[in-house]
Amino acid sequence: MPVFHFWTGRYRFGLTNAAKQRLEVSLVRCIGPIRSIQRQLLHRGFMSKNQDILLEKKHRCGLVTLNRPKMLNALNYDMIAQTETHYIEWAGDADVYGVVLQSSGGRGFCSGGDLKALYEWWKAGKVSTILEKYTSEYQHNWTLDRFTKPH
Repeated sequence: MPVFHFWTGRYRFGLTNAAKQRLEVSLVRCIGPIRSIQRQLLHRGFMSKNQDILLEKKHRCGLVTLNRPKMLNALNYDMIAQTETHYIEWAGDADVYGVVLQSSGGRGFCSGGDLKALYEWWKAGKVSTILEKYTSEYQHNWTLDRFTKPH
């Protein structure tokens, strides 16, 4: 049954089983080489190990890697801002078929938002900073809701 998609102004149709299988195969083909290349680059020192989030375009995939294993990959607001920028860029890029979100490892995939930072801002009386960061987070949630490519 077609569903009207308000963001694009078009009707969207559900995927058939064959289309779902083709999508799964293409994602597997895309992700396998990405993980091996990423491991090689980390090992050789070409990618910084201090980055909280790694955003890359590999073949036809946007790749988002959460890289804060000591903090259970909790999202800080810089990570959200970087992700927002790349999602907007990838939305307009016809070469990007979809976006894959992954974790760099550790005990958890993602524990949510960085509550420690919020507490520190509240303790310091930086209420305007808290409101600014929440505004950017909800903007990102809206962007994710309207993102039309598989993610």
